[in-house]
Amino acid sequence: MYYRWFLGYTLQEETPHFSTVSYNFRHRFTEETVQSPCSMVEMAAGSELQARTAA
Repeated sequence: MYYRWFLGYTLQEETPHFSTVSYNFRHRFTEETVQSPCSMVEMAAGSELQARTAA
């Protein structure tokens, strides 16, 4: 379920074969391309946490 949600697929849509995703992670995504979205998520989560603790 998480895999589908992360990729933006509904339960009715066919997902890509697992080898397509792993090939892309090995050959197309570098550490920088993966780190950028992770940093944005961490910043958003930190901001949310600060807002909750300040209230």
